Amino acid sequence: MKRFTWFILIVLVLSGCNRTTQQAVPLPLVDFEGDVQDPFVNNITGETALIELSTSIPTNCKVNYGTDQQYGASATNMMSGSRSLNHAIAIKGLHPETTYHYRLNLTDEQGRLYLSDDYTFTTQP
Repeated sequence: MKRFTWFILIVLVLSGCNRTTQQAVPLPLVDFEGDVQDPFVNNITGETALIELSTSIPTNCKVNYGTDQQYGASATNMMSGSRSLNHAIAIKGLHPETTYHYRLNLTDEQGRLYLSDDYTFTTQP
């Protein structure tokens, strides 16, 4: 019996060590289960912009942005920490007369991450 117990213990340990963790793969925004209103950029100045959008199911929203499609910076929903239907993301510290790229990152209640296509806006002088 003792030998059998050790055998089972070894099998359980080895099978547990053989598992690999799988990271969540971001999904395209077109696969989002709810509706997403196209984002629009309001209150553009030489240094700030406000990105707004609505979703039909509660989500967390973040925006990656930068002067190219590598982005390099991010901003979160002004109501960060809570899933909501209406999203307003303030971007600050921008440069005048500069074109910025941005991409939406939506996370649903199940923790699935959805990424939008690339969008652009240009700051005022």
